[in-house]
Amino acid sequence: MDAILTHAKAVFDCIIIDAPPVAGFADAILFAASSDGVLFAVESGKTRTAVARAALTRLRLAGATLIGGTLTKANSRSMDYGYAY
Repeated sequence: MDAILTHAKAVFDCIIIDAPPVAGFADAILFAASSDGVLFAVESGKTRTAVARAALTRLRLAGATLIGGTLTKANSRSMDYGYAY
């Protein structure tokens, strides 16, 4: 994998790797450790807080650089924050 990424970095400006969930799979940890940064995705209403925290801990222990996070499958109609947006 390192050889592929090294070659790809020489050819492309940006490489995006879509990896499986961190919980239960070693692939995501290996990809994260050999990448420049990780965007952590959490599914709205489904991902449990404890699972997300454990995944973040595993990523940090692997030496991954966390650059941000995103919330997927959020339904704005079911969220009531007191404002209409």
